Amino acid sequence: MFLFRYAASVGYIGSAGALTVALDTIRESHILDGYDFNFIIRYDNCVEKNAVADAIDMVMNYNADAFIGPTCNAPAIATGVISSVYNLPHYVWGFTTANELANAPRFPTVIIMTPNYFSLALLSVMGHFGWTEFAFIYSGAEDAERCPVYLTDLQKAVFDQPSFTLSFNAMWRNNTDQDMNLILSELKDKARIVVLCSSSAAIKRKLLLLAHDLDMTTDEYVYILSDLGASGYIGGTSSKTNQTAYVWEDQSTPADGRDKDAYSVFKRTLALSDVADDSHTSAAYTEFADRVQQKMRLPPFLCSSECDKANGWKIALFANQLHDAFLMYATVANRTLTAGHSYRDGTYMFNHTAGVYQGYF
Repeated sequence: MFLFRYAASVGYIGSAGALTVALDTIRESHILDGYDFNFIIRYDNCVEKNAVADAIDMVMNYNADAFIGPTCNAPAIATGVISSVYNLPHYVWGFTTANELANAPRFPTVIIMTPNYFSLALLSVMGHFGWTEFAFIYSGAEDAERCPVYLTDLQKAVFDQPSFTLSFNAMWRNNTDQDMNLILSELKDKARIVVLCSSSAAIKRKLLLLAHDLDMTTDEYVYILSDLGASGYIGGTSSKTNQTAYVWEDQSTPADGRDKDAYSVFKRTLALSDVADDSHTSAAYTEFADRVQQKMRLPPFLCSSECDKANGWKIALFANQLHDAFLMYATVANRTLTAGHSYRDGTYMFNHTAGVYQGYF
């Protein structure tokens, strides 16, 4: 299941080719020799009822052997129940960070490709430093599948670990100086450890500079930058130099001239991320992106001008998870058949998935 929404992260054009990249590895490794694969593609667009309808249709009318997707939390939870009813192997990826998906008694066939313990990782970091009280802030412009879900999981984790206190949480509505300063002013009297959830390097930089101007980046404060898919302190590729841009570097035109201030502020932060700083700028990542693009131009996808880099094509942020999900499914299905079980036995496959796999990253 794919989305037209959130194309930069999980969109069909930027990620579907990862399936046939994985298929090449499956064939080269002689996994499931003698078996053919048919891909049934649906677009749930992160709408729960669409995903449920698609899942039922694929089971009843196409006799699907496994699900890969959806990529959003509510649809993944709903279809996870369906795959459990039919005992089909199910792999979710993308934005599926909800801790509930790790409830094995409820979802005995669902394998999660996305890190879904951010909240516990955050509390572990704070426990290491002896911090117990903190704030959580984010922008209203953030996707509903990212920071709001993270906050919900974090609140549950704090409830389960009463030694921690979430003393303040807030969302600013618009990314204006006025709205962001209002949140910072409210925060100032309530916390010194601040978790900032943002997928935008520009917003991180802006908020921390505003905090600096309010004298909120002294030794009293610690800012923890945390969000799914954020590459640490890498802000992407500079449109000016075509080189790696760091989060403290202003990418706007004209620049505000405050990179030195921003750098001094970011030195007082911690970054909690599921992605290594250099993973999206590595040679392996570039090779993977090129292979995904090439596969999109070939059957069964036959993507034309939309898949040209000259027309703005980019690999989807979580395409590697799709690749790894299919490769993992084929590997475990092969192992399951060897053991004399059905490749449609999702519970058996779930219980025999643990192991080490060679994914793309």
